[in-house]
Amino acid sequence: TAAPAAAVAEVPSAVPSAEATAIKPLPVGPIQMVELLKQLPKPEDLRPRLQLRRHEIGLSALKVEEPFMIWVKAGLIVGAVLASPGIFYHLWSFVAAGLHVHERKYVYVYLPISIGLFVSGVVLAFFFVLYYVLEFLLTFNGQLDVAVEPRLSYYINFVLLLPLGFGVAFQLPLVMVFLERIGLFTVEAYISSWRIAILVIAVISMMVTPADLTSMFSLMIPLIFLYFFGVLMCKYMPKGRGLGGDAYDPV
Repeated sequence: TAAPAAAVAEVPSAVPSAEATAIKPLPVGPIQMVELLKQLPKPEDLRPRLQLRRHEIGLSALKVEEPFMIWVKAGLIVGAVLASPGIFYHLWSFVAAGLHVHERKYVYVYLPISIGLFVSGVVLAFFFVLYYVLEFLLTFNGQLDVAVEPRLSYYINFVLLLPLGFGVAFQLPLVMVFLERIGLFTVEAYISSWRIAILVIAVISMMVTPADLTSMFSLMIPLIFLYFFGVLMCKYMPKGRGLGGDAYDPV
């Protein structure tokens, strides 16, 4: 039997009407728009520039064991530095047994100079250059609105390798003396080619240090003075047995 017409009319339709699905504009006027814009964060709150200028940065670790391994690595380095006098003493006792007397004299003369130059380079880089390098890099990143959270292992390696590079580069006078003593260069060649030497020093400084001019000139200027200091060492340090033309001495 057919259902009554009244019952059919009371059943709601499962398909929504076109009027119900139509997109209605929100009642937002100029006043409501201004209030909405006030709720948005300010541009300076979204920029990491202030954070970088204040150096409020943190270190990150990608591995769970990385902070612990950094502590172990730092302990090994500190232990090696503290034990280095004893290590060098025993190594020297082993090597000195096979050297002639005049060869030992050269070690006694040049080893303190080498240690002094190395320590000078490390102190210059660690206590002076490193601060200005980080200052420049953080300020530059802040101007680009780039927030930096360096990895812990990378930061430790950066802090250690930069002074080490300075210490090795400060061995320039001794390298010059060695090359002059074996006859590869002469004092006159060092003096006449000082312009080329400065260019080579600039390239080495650019390779050892980061790409900023502050750290580059911080290494380049001392190396220029050390170059002329090496010329003076080659000219005025006496030539004895063991280096130079009579380097081979079987007695």
